[in-house]
Amino acid sequence: MLPTSHTLANAKPNRLYELGHGTIVTCLAERGVIATPCGHDDASTPTKGPFFCFARRHRCDLLIAGDKVAGSAQRRTREAVLQHGSVIIERRFDQQPAAELAPLGIDAALLRERLPILLSDALKAEITPGAWTDPELHSAESLREKYKGQGWTRRK
Repeated sequence: MLPTSHTLANAKPNRLYELGHGTIVTCLAERGVIATPCGHDDASTPTKGPFFCFARRHRCDLLIAGDKVAGSAQRRTREAVLQHGSVIIERRFDQQPAAELAPLGIDAALLRERLPILLSDALKAEITPGAWTDPELHSAESLREKYKGQGWTRRK
């Protein structure tokens, strides 16, 4: 999240996508995995287009061999810009079209270690990787448990 006073919060909206996804491209390239921006929009939306968001395409989404591996979205308010997204490490559903990183030797631990460093370099910001507080770690673990299973997914 960036405050609206940050230079990038006032840049063209796709600039944050480009920077964020560029760090993922760099991280994967360090491990010999080539990901490229999609380069085009398919004009689909959650109500007009494929059910799975990883079947829809935005020009800044990242693809591996034609399959989407990363995508994100923005929420802009008067106070801040929140950029959030997903990277597919392993698919939970066979019918979900997406690339997977686990079979390519990329795991969550690597992404947690490298992405904050690469992103702070891209944003020219100072961060302290791994400086999560105990309450933050506890909250993250409880959310992971809540959302990881089919029970949550199927209740919708």
